Formats: sequence, C-alpha cells, structure tokens
Amino acid sequence: MQSTTGRLVFMRHGQSADNAAGVFANRPPGTGLTDAGRRQAAAAVDRLPDEPVAAVYASTALRAIETATVVANATGAAVTTSAALLEYDFGIFDGSSDPAVGVIARDVLERWVVKNDLSAHLPDGETGADVIGRFLRAVGEISYRHPGRTIVVVCHGGLLTVGLPNLCDNLTADDVWDKPLGHCVPVTVEQTDGGWWCAGWPGRPGSV
Repeated sequence: MQSTTGRLVFMRHGQSADNAAGVFANRPPGTGLTDAGRRQAAAAVDRLPDEPVAAVYASTALRAIETATVVANATGAAVTTSAALLEYDFGIFDGSSDPAVGVIARDVLERWVVKNDLSAHLPDGETGADVIGRFLRAVGEISYRHPGRTIVVVCHGGLLTVGLPNLCDNLTADDVWDKPLGHCVPVTVEQTDGGWWCAGWPGRPGSV
C-alpha cells in the first residue's frame, strides 16, 4: 500500500472585480476580491482538511493573494507568492471585455486539455507546454520545501484545468473538461511514494 508523503489543497481564487465585470485580465496584479469573493474565501476555510496547514501559496495576482491571506489569517500560516502559479496569459487580449475573447481563450484551453496540442497559444500568449511546465515546477518546489505537510495553493481555474491532469496519475481530460471549478472550491491532491493522486475533481458541468 502506498503511503502519503504530502497533501496540496488547490483552489481557485475568490471572485474578483474583473470577474464580476466580465473583463478578461490575467496579468498581475489585476483587481482584488469583491465582497462575494471575500465571503467565498472565508467559507473555503471550513472546507479545508482537519490537519494543520503548514503554508499557503498564491500566484502574484491580487485576487489570489487576497484569497490566500484570508486562508492564512484563519490557519496561522504564512503566504508565499509565486508567479509560476499565475493563470495562463491572454496575450494581446488581456484586459478585454469582448465576449468573443472568452470563446477564443476557451478554444486554446480545449486544445491543450482535450487535444493535447501544447503548442497552441493566444497571440503573444503562452503555449500549453509553457503553462504546464511552470505549474509542475511550482508543485515540485512546494512539495520539496514542505515534505509530508498540508499546503494550500491558491491559483486559477484554467491553470488547474490543464495542470492537474498532467500532475495526477488518476486524473484525465474527461474528468476536468467542461467542468469548471467554482471560486474557492478545494481540490485535494496527495503525494504518495508512487506519484500524485487527486481525491476528486469538484467542477460542475458547464462552459469553461
């Protein structure tokens, strides 16, 4: 039987002002949380594992940092930021509120997740290989720093949709595609002596 050597609890940040306004903006710092986003972050604390949280990590986006700070204040852990945990780059479309951008961005994400076309990218944006590479490096560094501990990682829905199937042995594209994560919904991933294992993808059916 494989033994657990660590646990990462990933979550998407709470609702930001850009989210609420329909603005497609992923470059940091971006906007902070709305009142609804702060409530989502506070509610997430009650959904964390019972064991102590050793550290909280966040991307350098303001919405992730503010979410992580709520979790950290409740658990007594410190927040560490990492640009490697940022959402995938919208390139020339960053800051747009045109609904067509959402369709284009979703298409690129689908090509990464479903079609395994990791060379795809938005104009002036990252490739899927770029995004997955930095995500896996971040996870490796976090697990190396905190062996055997429970860590909360606050980042982004698109990043987790493409990153976790490439990390976890039991998670496939079918498990995650078209099942977007809600704000501040935890996704627990355990590191064992045989690799990484996802306890379950909690996304709901619908458009990513």
